[in-house]
Amino acid sequence: MSVRARPTAVALAIVAVVALAGCGQSGPPEKGLLVSGPGVHATQPPWTPQYSGLTQRIQRLGLPTGSSEKFHIHALLSIYNQGLYVPVPANLGIDERHQVETTIHTHDNSGIIHMEAPRPYRYTLGDLFAIWGVRFGAGTLGALQDDGSSRVRVYVNGKLITDPARHVIANGENIAIGYGTTNSFPHTPSTYLLKQVMAGKSALQCSAGPAKKQKTCLAPKRTPQA
Repeated sequence: MSVRARPTAVALAIVAVVALAGCGQSGPPEKGLLVSGPGVHATQPPWTPQYSGLTQRIQRLGLPTGSSEKFHIHALLSIYNQGLYVPVPANLGIDERHQVETTIHTHDNSGIIHMEAPRPYRYTLGDLFAIWGVRFGAGTLGALQDDGSSRVRVYVNGKLITDPARHVIANGENIAIGYGTTNSFPHTPSTYLLKQVMAGKSALQCSAGPAKKQKTCLAPKRTPQA
């Protein structure tokens, strides 16, 4: 099954390129896509999942919906602020109160990102942070912005990338984001848990029950609500 190209107009509905220098903020980011807009916050870490407006953000991003799992991949996201680990929260993209679940989400605070959809889809880091509700882009992570030697750097499998919000996440990728000096955080954190999940050997595969018994991580018959 081929991967369909994403409509640019839909993708930009919630993520937009903005010039922060004109807003009275120091340290404008490098050129690139910046996740911004309603429900996306520029605050200091740690960041909790923002469920307000989640259904609307899913629709504006054009993310696939449904409980069928013909496409299922994983990646590992590790975040550091001045050398200190910042947890990726559990239930990112899963609003249990209103029974809303995105097809890109987390089940725990291991940093393992689940992408499960009825069809192949090119999920980006921008999609993830838009769903999370955290401003993100080149030189920007929440309230953290490039300032002298302290910069927002994003590494994928040990390689520095410069337009991270547009990065399409591939299966098994090791993504490290750090704010600080270049040597203040590991560029290739351990992928042990990710490998266990991908091999179906860990209960982290889904939110409950042994991985070998799970056919899908998506809860069936959930109807998105505002």
